Amino acid sequence: FLCVCEYLGIEDAVSEFQQRIDADALNSDGLRKVREYRRDLIASGNYIPEHPKAMKLIRLYDVPVSAGLGEFLDSDHYENLEVDELPRGADFALRISGDSMSPRYVDKQIIFCHQQPLVEDGEIGIFDLNGKSYCKQLRKDGGKVYLVSLNRAYEPIEIKDGDDLRIFARVL
Repeated sequence: FLCVCEYLGIEDAVSEFQQRIDADALNSDGLRKVREYRRDLIASGNYIPEHPKAMKLIRLYDVPVSAGLGEFLDSDHYENLEVDELPRGADFALRISGDSMSPRYVDKQIIFCHQQPLVEDGEIGIFDLNGKSYCKQLRKDGGKVYLVSLNRAYEPIEIKDGDDLRIFARVL
């Protein structure tokens, strides 16, 4: 209907028709035509029915992740970010700082995370290593553990005995 109104140059359909049309007022032929028209529109691929999306709020912490103090999860330094879609399980959001995780994640990109104390080998997580926070891929190789950048210009960070490693989240 709106497409037809747009085609005909009708900008305000309610004012143009001066009344709200009640579908219950249509006879069976009218209802059949409405259903046919809807099916034809959807089949054409030019119209996809949309349902209004409920907006969701998620915490976006002020401290960018890559390096820093790693205090973002325990602080009140965040804003509520309104988004229409969230990955399943997202608990909070962070902003990437730098290019160590490019090309997948770029500088200033917002990432969504699920807060959890462990990540599996090969997963990307949010880590605190000796007081600095990182977004890296966890790698285990030959009994050693590394935090790995996706950008090959950066060397893996080996986790050594005595290092204080905390896992905050898995990046979704």
